[in-house]
Amino acid sequence: MDASKLVELLGHTSVHPELDDFLSRNGVKVTPKGGDTPNLVSDKKVGLSFEYRAKGDFEQSVGTPRSIGKFILREVDFCSRKLKGYTTFASKLPFGVSFAA
Repeated sequence: MDASKLVELLGHTSVHPELDDFLSRNGVKVTPKGGDTPNLVSDKKVGLSFEYRAKGDFEQSVGTPRSIGKFILREVDFCSRKLKGYTTFASKLPFGVSFAA
């Protein structure tokens, strides 16, 4: 998985074709379920956690969403196995960061 590409997709809605396709191709099958936000979803097998916000919440805290839809991807957390229940995110992390040994 190209973590830098995932970071580039921040601000898009959960139904945006490019984001949906990227997540599907990389085995991520979790999406926001609706209801209150923040809407936190995780894929512990891939080592990722996502925060989606409702459009109004996103606009108030971040600005204009980059695509049209109800839930906007606001945050991505790349997890290590030190986080209980998660697999360490296996691909290269963005911005040259790494998990400390």
